Amino acid sequence: IRQGVLRGGPPRDDPSPILIGKEKFLSRSETAELLHVTEVTLNNWEKKNILIPKRIGGRVLYKETDVLSRLDDARDLYYNDIIVM
Repeated sequence: IRQGVLRGGPPRDDPSPILIGKEKFLSRSETAELLHVTEVTLNNWEKKNILIPKRIGGRVLYKETDVLSRLDDARDLYYNDIIVM
């Protein structure tokens, strides 16, 4: 898989993460779907240094650990705003 990604490879139908070394990466569309945001939002987040992708072989990929961390941050913000009576 790694060589296919580095060379641009054909589009993948498989939604599983891309393995490069020991790191798992997600495509822009997979990341947007997982975070429930648009790809435009991902572009805005990159400009604001909120979630920075890697560019590998002409593809924009996000480290799975960074994406999951963003999910945890959003969950923490949500639950910290809830007032328990």
